[in-house]
Amino acid sequence: MVLYVTKLVNEVKPAMAPKLKKELSRIAEETVASLPGGRIDQPFEGTAVNGLPRYNFGSTYALDDTTLTTVGYFLCKGRYLYTLEGAAASQDREALKGKFEAAFQTFTVK
Repeated sequence: MVLYVTKLVNEVKPAMAPKLKKELSRIAEETVASLPGGRIDQPFEGTAVNGLPRYNFGSTYALDDTTLTTVGYFLCKGRYLYTLEGAAASQDREALKGKFEAAFQTFTVK
């Protein structure tokens, strides 16, 4: 699992959620499309985790001779965007799916 933290120019207000979701979806689609065999295979969804807006998606791409399945989460608080990513070989996806979700559910911002 990987965590990226990005400081935004402006604070994210609740009214901005639809526009933010659209922009994050575009970024995810472009990023995944740039990878070998990359495709989004879990639709971009919005929800919340620990009181923060959360947007998540799933994707698949090739790395050498291995097909990887990923799950990505974007969480927002104030001027910060937190990006959490987990990846596994596709054959291990089901075994790790619950573990990724459990780990992401424990993420908190103070």
